[in-house]
Amino acid sequence: MGSILTFTQPALAGFTVPGNDNPGQRPNTPSMQPRLLRLPVWLLHEGFRLERAVARDRRWSRYAPCRAVPRLRLSGPEQRFALGLLDRRRNYWLWRCDQSAACGDFAVVDVSDARPEHRTLWLIELKERSDWRPGRGLQLRAANDACDELRAMGAIGETTRPRLREGSTTASLRALSAGIGVDPL
Repeated sequence: MGSILTFTQPALAGFTVPGNDNPGQRPNTPSMQPRLLRLPVWLLHEGFRLERAVARDRRWSRYAPCRAVPRLRLSGPEQRFALGLLDRRRNYWLWRCDQSAACGDFAVVDVSDARPEHRTLWLIELKERSDWRPGRGLQLRAANDACDELRAMGAIGETTRPRLREGSTTASLRALSAGIGVDPL
């Protein structure tokens, strides 16, 4: 069982990290930072201001935006995917994956069912000029870490297994917009 670390440095006085077995480790080191940032619809319609979303997410430190935002920034095709998906499917929750975390570009959870253990999870790596297909490769090697984070947030249940997929923006939107829980593979 982990110890409880209490910081005595003035900037961190009184701050504790439950279960931290490494007394010299500061909170929010890269191994402790979240890998996923929820992308709510309001963010997408307000110009993808990721700084606001990072600041509102309690799992990220108040100092994280300057370090996290570059790893979470969305390219043009990624913005089109995020906006297109959330405009079409209000029953999906969308997370942007930290690009240095090797868990894909996005995590998508179908929250049509109120019970987390019955929800569908896709971890998606966008690959332009590619069909919707099972995901593989280095970009999805930390998929289990993303699943653990989603479980800790209560977004998915303990038995939920990810569907690893890759495809172009168009192919991915077409597949995910097909319907609740539909996966053409």
